[in-house]
Amino acid sequence: MDITRELIVLIEDPAIPDKDRILKTRSLVETMTCRFDDNEKAGRMRRTFNDAYLNLQLAVMANHPSMIQQCREQCRAIIVEIAETARMASEQSTRKVAS
Repeated sequence: MDITRELIVLIEDPAIPDKDRILKTRSLVETMTCRFDDNEKAGRMRRTFNDAYLNLQLAVMANHPSMIQQCREQCRAIIVEIAETARMASEQSTRKVAS
């Protein structure tokens, strides 16, 4: 399973996130952003995801369905943005090697 899909599965899980799941999501996001050339952008995207995931955790604990859905959508959007940025960084590094 690729990292993006694994992250989506984790945020769609209806259970209250435990410590292992929280650490797993952070590790996966770290893995995706480590390919970025811009460390500042990578850090900003990690913080944005972590904030969104924290909001999701709170919504799940509060059992607030509309907030849970909104937070999941926000997490998915950030994951897609990170994946796209990682893909572009990978393509750029491939082009540099080929040159």
